[in-house]
Amino acid sequence: MRSWTLPLLCSFVLLGCEEKEGSSAGGGSSDEVGGGDGGGSEVKDSDGDGLTDDEEAALGTDPALSDSDEDGLSDSEEGALGTDPLAADSDGDGFSDLDEDDTDPLDPDDKPYQGGWNKGDCRNDIEATGNGVGDIARDFEAVDQFGDTVRLHDFCDRAVLVILSAMWCGPCQSETEDLAKDFVELESRGLMIIQLLGENNGGNAPTDGNLDSWVNDYDVTFPVLSDGGWSISSRYELDGYIPTTSLIGPGMEILEVDGRVTPGEIEAVLPW
Repeated sequence: MRSWTLPLLCSFVLLGCEEKEGSSAGGGSSDEVGGGDGGGSEVKDSDGDGLTDDEEAALGTDPALSDSDEDGLSDSEEGALGTDPLAADSDGDGFSDLDEDDTDPLDPDDKPYQGGWNKGDCRNDIEATGNGVGDIARDFEAVDQFGDTVRLHDFCDRAVLVILSAMWCGPCQSETEDLAKDFVELESRGLMIIQLLGENNGGNAPTDGNLDSWVNDYDVTFPVLSDGGWSISSRYELDGYIPTTSLIGPGMEILEVDGRVTPGEIEAVLPW
């Protein structure tokens, strides 16, 4: 979650200073500030957004509206973020600046997932070492059921189950029903599930339509990725059987590969 430091809002009137006691009535320089009549000028912030009317005039924003582009962020908040207070979607990626809570509102390639899964702040800081137990997992990416490209390292702050499956696999179908329920229960505690579908019912790479039907059939709300040719799954599959599960802890440390991860093992690494 981003935090903003808002500019200190001050409204003041410079008043004239009374003549110091003991000074000569007619001599010396005046201590009066703000003009000969004793009056001062007021710094105006008509909409109370932390920017003066003069500052808003320079920016081209409306001094009578605290949120000129009506994106849910005040003009001063946008100034602190560096986003455009006159454009609700500064980077033109289809998501408003407010919606880019954990992504960069100035980078069109860094945008929220349509599935609603948050990205970890550590996602660009992971130093991968390998794909074995004890290693820091190498990143991978593939297209999900929404057409987004999903990256493993985007979930660096969570416990991640990587599930290897195929659409023709009966045990995979049964397991997916259980996984869908587990995810609903444990997502708020930091569980992420990524299911890699290696083949559709015809033994080919799953299409977008295949992914849609799969998530609808089993009420899946976690990322399901098309892994044609088992290109990613081959990193984690050792014995030739599916479904199989690998467990990756927060920080992307691989805890188990190609196994049957128990509920207790998952509970032990949930970060929240």
